[in-house]
Amino acid sequence: MAIDPNEKKAQSVRRALVLLLVGLQLATVLLILFITHFSSSRDINEQISILIQNALNESKEHTQGFLEPAYRITQSSSELLTKNIIDVTDNQKIEAYFLSQLENNPEMTGIYIASVEGGFHFVTRDSRQFEQKGYMTKIIDAQDPGKASFFFRDESLSVIETHLDQADQYKALDRLWYKQAVAQDGLIWTEPYIFYTSNKPGITVASPYYNASKKLAGVIGIDIELTSLSMFLAKLKVYGSISVSMVSGSGNFVATPSLSSKSLALESLDVASASEKDFTVEKKAVNHFLQHSEQDLPTSFSSKFVHEGSNYAIRYEPFLLKGGPEWVIGAYAPQNTFLSKIRAGETRNTMIALGILILSLLVGWVLITKAWRPFEHFFHDVITDQLTGLFNRRFLENVGSRMYIRLLRDQHEAISIAVIDLDFFRKTNLEFGNTIGNHVLIAFADFMKKMLRPEDIITRYSGDTFVVIFPGMENERAIKVVDRMRKQLDAWPLSVDDLLVRLSFSAGIETIDENNRVEDAAFSDFIDVAMRAMKTAKANGRDCVVSANEKDYQLEGAEEVLS
Repeated sequence: MAIDPNEKKAQSVRRALVLLLVGLQLATVLLILFITHFSSSRDINEQISILIQNALNESKEHTQGFLEPAYRITQSSSELLTKNIIDVTDNQKIEAYFLSQLENNPEMTGIYIASVEGGFHFVTRDSRQFEQKGYMTKIIDAQDPGKASFFFRDESLSVIETHLDQADQYKALDRLWYKQAVAQDGLIWTEPYIFYTSNKPGITVASPYYNASKKLAGVIGIDIELTSLSMFLAKLKVYGSISVSMVSGSGNFVATPSLSSKSLALESLDVASASEKDFTVEKKAVNHFLQHSEQDLPTSFSSKFVHEGSNYAIRYEPFLLKGGPEWVIGAYAPQNTFLSKIRAGETRNTMIALGILILSLLVGWVLITKAWRPFEHFFHDVITDQLTGLFNRRFLENVGSRMYIRLLRDQHEAISIAVIDLDFFRKTNLEFGNTIGNHVLIAFADFMKKMLRPEDIITRYSGDTFVVIFPGMENERAIKVVDRMRKQLDAWPLSVDDLLVRLSFSAGIETIDENNRVEDAAFSDFIDVAMRAMKTAKANGRDCVVSANEKDYQLEGAEEVLS
């Protein structure tokens, strides 16, 4: 059979369109690959800087979070001691309080109180005498200096050993943390020093507390070992191979990956004299920064250095503790790490581009050889409330109008309309915030979906107001359905982001049946009637259902009531 000339022409047009599509897509992909390949080298330094900065920001944020509990507990404990809520004379209660803090905060090594009279109460995770997993308590009575009582506990806090040292040499009032807290008359962070009990390097946050006469009564302190902070930084795994180090204002390592697996003397932490064997690349990175910072460069510093033949990118920024000295935190990594990732990214982008080319050709072929299909997603967005997933007001007006027209033709059919408005929703927003408020609306929408029939049309009318259409439902039954849902909501608080939120609603119902259908009325008129019934429910005390079809109901009596 001969081919229709028009069909031949159509086929030629389709072929031309396909070839044009292929040509445009191929040219576009080749152009993108060409630009990407030759511009990537120029952007490498910028990308490295961004990654290093992001790693540094993330490390600073996590480190602040690591140290924040010790700061917060020291500050709050100082206030509790000053107000005499914590009785310093009750050793058992103080020990229980300290043990609970150590159990809940694994980053803290020890916590203690030193009174001006010389008394000392100390609970720690470890000591030179006790290396098992557990706790050690040391108590020195101010009335009996030089004698220390020791209590050793296992993981379950049961006492497994006691010890009395008749010649203890420890004097809390001579310790660095005590002198600094007293001298500054406020919360302080020490520079790294060697802990008396564990003989390990660490830092202390300490704060004075006062008696009823507002005179100095003593100092409370919390210890954090440098190895714990270093292990924390080492486990962050920020952006792959990027390393993070922290240096104190006195030029000592505070935290660095190499320190997490070593127990070093305080002298070994000094950047100037630290062994390169112990701190390899960390020392070179810090020294590079210190050399340039001496040349009046800003504290925030980005640069490069060479280590064992590899080029490293580095950035240092100030790290300021609340109530403490200004330290410096730095992030550094070999540039080859980023280059390999960028090259791998180029390869990945090439494969993605080819995949997009093939996919676009297939899509183009379908679009050209077959008819365009309806844009279902677009239609869905037009009729759906984006927050709750319910139908929106536009859909309600369209479908309601069509249903009312059908209702005028069928004299035996009925439709009930319920306007539901959450009670005190504005208070919920003010108490929990708009984000929780939005989640409450979503949860309430899901609640209605579970409670109502599949054929019932649930819409979000505005804000916290919802309109439900009950096809084929008489007034009395609609009242029962909505009231059952109201009672269920009263007895069943909604779970929103781990919060149990109790809600109630007020509802107004209007039923369209043979008694009130009018040819020239609009569906929106009946919604207005149900809306006024809902406002009457609000005026009647909320958490109730009012039907506009009831004989004793007066539409004019509805009052405007805030939700």
